[in-house]
Amino acid sequence: MNTIESLERQKAEELVRIYQERGYEVVREPQLDWLPPHLADHRPDLLLRKGDQTIVMEVKARASLAKDPAIPELADLIRNRPGWRLDLVLVEPDEVTLMLGHARSLTDEEIARASEEARRLVRTGSPEAGLLLAWSTAEAMLRRIAAQNEIEVKSLLPTHLLKDLVVEGPLFHEDYYALLDILKVRNAVAHGFKPESFDPSVVESLLQVVERLSKTASLSPH
Repeated sequence: MNTIESLERQKAEELVRIYQERGYEVVREPQLDWLPPHLADHRPDLLLRKGDQTIVMEVKARASLAKDPAIPELADLIRNRPGWRLDLVLVEPDEVTLMLGHARSLTDEEIARASEEARRLVRTGSPEAGLLLAWSTAEAMLRRIAAQNEIEVKSLLPTHLLKDLVVEGPLFHEDYYALLDILKVRNAVAHGFKPESFDPSVVESLLQVVERLSKTASLSPH
């Protein structure tokens, strides 16, 4: 098992304990007898049940999130099923940094694919999952801009990365403040909180910032 898979499994076990304490019945990697027929081709990380509520939970690190087609497929299958929902839990960025191993940042093609998957998640009724995926593309693009401009970032934590880029110049102030606002919503979702107000259009706003950053990156010297 590589370090990313190990980190995802550790986070999943942490969630198992949390939700069992909350009175949920928790099944790890549920088999066919726990899943309805339309989910027979999927093996989510966790299945949680309490009363008439069923949560299908996927636990992903950023390095593996954009490459997994199961998330938008699951969203399509679950969105119209009463009492069911899909939760995407994103492993902490600083934890990933400590255990990255040989992981690499997303390529242009992977960023484009992840952006389209994020839009699809919003369309199919899972805007929170779309936000987490869209944010992963933003961080990948911010790191690329920092590298191209030879900016030595103090930390890969998003707040530090944003601050370094706006101070050094590549990041416009309007995008800096927009990303900070979106980051607050993203952090709430990633840590299992429900934002008081969450407009799904924030995902498209985030992706538009990513597209602007992409143009900036393509104009930067290599």
